Amino acid sequence: MLSNPFGGSNNSFEAMIKKAMQYKYADNGEGIQTDALNALEATMLTDEKTNNDVYAQVIGGYYTGSGKSMVYGGNMGYDRFITDNVILGFYLGYAYAKSSASKENNQRVYSHNAQAGIYSRIIAGHNEIDISLNNNTAFINNTEKLQLAGMDFNQEKDTMNNTTNLSLSYGYAFGLHTNEHKGALIIKPTLGVSGGYSINRGYKEKGLAFEQKGSNAFSANASIGLELRKYFQDGGFFYIVPGADFELYNSLSAINYNLGGIEIVMPLEDKKYIYGSLFAGGEFKITSSLSGFGSIGAKVASADRQYYSGSLGVRLKF
Repeated sequence: MLSNPFGGSNNSFEAMIKKAMQYKYADNGEGIQTDALNALEATMLTDEKTNNDVYAQVIGGYYTGSGKSMVYGGNMGYDRFITDNVILGFYLGYAYAKSSASKENNQRVYSHNAQAGIYSRIIAGHNEIDISLNNNTAFINNTEKLQLAGMDFNQEKDTMNNTTNLSLSYGYAFGLHTNEHKGALIIKPTLGVSGGYSINRGYKEKGLAFEQKGSNAFSANASIGLELRKYFQDGGFFYIVPGADFELYNSLSAINYNLGGIEIVMPLEDKKYIYGSLFAGGEFKITSSLSGFGSIGAKVASADRQYYSGSLGVRLKF
């Protein structure tokens, strides 16, 4: 893979978990992109002549905020140098997410998520530009107990969400090469922006006949980070990335319901959060062409709004 599944501006698995709380799973793919890119770029710093890479990994994550969510799944992908300075790759993934959004009404949300993405890294001297585009489709089931006028109702709904994400990040890599390739230490400040467009299908609930209209929403985020990446002579590497993520904009301000011809508007929280983040991981060689890799990460905005994520996988270079 290019770099690390949770790398510098990686919102990848954290995004899945966060979206699970919104009844969908959306992974912007930046983390997958980062792991893959750094790994393939390692061949530039050693005597390896490979320029192709296939990989598979398992992922997991946990989120606490206005409830608790868990996500686990996996993905597989392929990337290669298409020129001396450009890496291009793609991946397919699946994740299962579940969340408990409220103790009072025993709300439970489950979703099956399918994702496809493409990514690229452009290397121009010390400049590195990462681009990723992915699409996630989530099939969602939501159950809850609702009390109204002293009566209990068991509500259930099935719906679907489709989210497309585009991200762009720029980094300047200091100290890219060392004498005789005895290893390289890269210090790379990064700046990234990302945008997502979501389409939420409308639905009619079982129980009380609530209907929710379909909606579209656009969101934008920004990130800064400082990637410290150490390559080793055998082709392995280690990285650690402290950083911060900023929620900038979300166009969805309310959810519209209909009950018996009566329109109900439920405003959504308009607060924007800033997250401190820390990601770390690495790759180790198993054979001359087979490597293992893993990573862990955390993002925290407050004591009750936190993300934790991890991955483990194998990679074959040829």
